[in-house]
Amino acid sequence: MNARLAVYLFTWVLVYLSTASPAAAQSSTGVVTGVVRNSTQGANPASVRGLNVVVRALEADGREGATFTATTNDAGEY
Repeated sequence: MNARLAVYLFTWVLVYLSTASPAAAQSSTGVVTGVVRNSTQGANPASVRGLNVVVRALEADGREGATFTATTNDAGEY
């Protein structure tokens, strides 16, 4: 499995778990979903160059809050 597909699937699992959790709906501060920064550690840096990661904050009522985007540099770092 290549790194991009792994990050994509991992992100959707986090989104699913955060929206399906009863605690997420009751949270007064909302839920932040995203990708762990070091999830591509050990991968060939050339294979993760330019990888975009989007983190979305969900409000307590389910609306989307702030969105942050990070892009990897030539070394595969955010």
